[in-house]
Amino acid sequence: MQMPTGKFRRSMIIQPYFLILVPVFFLLKNMNAFFSHIPGSQLVVLFVEYILISCILYLILRLFFAKERYKASLSCLILLFIYFFYNDLDKFKQSQRWMNSVSGYRWSLPVLFLFAGGLIFLVLRLKKTPHKTIGFLNSLLILFCLSEASLLIYKIIVPPPRLLKIQHDHLAFSDQGQERLKHPNIYFLLFDEYQGNEGLQKLFHFDNAKLKRSLLSQGFFVPVLARANYSNTFFSMPSILGMNYLEGTIQGKTPNEDLNISLSGEELIQNNSLIRFLQHIHYKVDNLSPFNLDETGDRVLQYKSITVEKYLIENQTFFHVIKEKIGWTFTNKTLLRLTDPSGYNNQYYNRYIQNRLLAASARKDPNPRFVYSHFFMPHAPFLKDSLGDDAGFHQPGQTTTGIDMNAFYLSYLKYTNGELINMVDGLIKNDPKSIIIIMSDHGYRGMIPRNAALQYDIQFYVRTPEQHYSKWPDTVDGTNAFRILLNNEFDQHLDYLPYKNMESTSANATGP
Repeated sequence: MQMPTGKFRRSMIIQPYFLILVPVFFLLKNMNAFFSHIPGSQLVVLFVEYILISCILYLILRLFFAKERYKASLSCLILLFIYFFYNDLDKFKQSQRWMNSVSGYRWSLPVLFLFAGGLIFLVLRLKKTPHKTIGFLNSLLILFCLSEASLLIYKIIVPPPRLLKIQHDHLAFSDQGQERLKHPNIYFLLFDEYQGNEGLQKLFHFDNAKLKRSLLSQGFFVPVLARANYSNTFFSMPSILGMNYLEGTIQGKTPNEDLNISLSGEELIQNNSLIRFLQHIHYKVDNLSPFNLDETGDRVLQYKSITVEKYLIENQTFFHVIKEKIGWTFTNKTLLRLTDPSGYNNQYYNRYIQNRLLAASARKDPNPRFVYSHFFMPHAPFLKDSLGDDAGFHQPGQTTTGIDMNAFYLSYLKYTNGELINMVDGLIKNDPKSIIIIMSDHGYRGMIPRNAALQYDIQFYVRTPEQHYSKWPDTVDGTNAFRILLNNEFDQHLDYLPYKNMESTSANATGP
């Protein structure tokens, strides 16, 4: 590579521009990877945060380890590379079969630190400034940044097409019945990955009759069969709320493609057909889920239940990757809380949603409300046993067998049933004339032995003010669930879609 000439050349071989260029390249690379999925304001925050990390790390090294600027800057570069690009290195390591015997973190992390420490030791032993090395690093990173910036500009000018969209998104709603004096509040309780009763019987030899009897006694309708159309939350939820199938492939060729497809599905939840209809007839939306439902931007993200927005980038940095890989090895609750691996906070998220749901049902508002509560129960990690005590096991798939996980899942499901019944009791007590819908988005995906068909077997229960269910069919599908509700309770005339299930085998990093 030919080095620059003149004053600029002198600057390039002396100044450690690479300390700024590394975080810039990291951000540009991920802005291209997750184009349009991260708000600009959050990108600005991340840029400032990563520049500060780079500067603070450099100052610490300069003050305590290396008095010469070039030694501190080169040492800082080694640590920044690990911080920003360890995830890429780890993915490469995991993809190499010949490295399987040494790919465990108890071996690879010490080797990495020894290698980095050796490089830093060599840097500190340098007797004079390596001008050519500094110039090469600056030039290389400038080229990398220009390449990513050019691609980003092209995407801004020629935006890539949406990976997914809703088929026939604009449904023909009737004005009949929309001017009723009073519409009932609607409480939509979604229990993520709750297996249907048929699957519970076949897979676990578990009879879920207690829950069914309890809900029937409270005036719920229970269909003979309830089916999902997708086995992934990011496809099921836009289909359920959009009341239609998705258009586009739901199976990528690489993990990154899978992730972007899932993100595209998650974005379809916003301003879906159901929300547009309800807001048109003056419903207020209480969003107790991690997804955007409308233009307000309201969602529950403080527990990081799903990976979206700036977390798509943050989760690739070294400390996040490490806490996800080894954080779950701690059985002590205090240490788990300290390492805070994704999923551990689901227990606090679920409790928060329960409290907010019951508070909403006790509130008296002039406008009717649609309350969407999304529970990560009995979805993994299965943090409670059937008695509500801490389950005391590690992250699913890390240290337990599939058969063990089946047992943990069933125990957590029994705990979920108790919480569900308590919530229903509270809702009916606070708001007896409301509509209550209880549903799961897909069945259990961790089943041993694996049975793909049963991943579409789900739970569905509905309670209406009049409790007249003669028009409810014996089979309720995900895409038709709210079509049936709107036809029966809001005088609509929507056609019911023929059933089909859409298989996706992706196991992306975004969650449910």
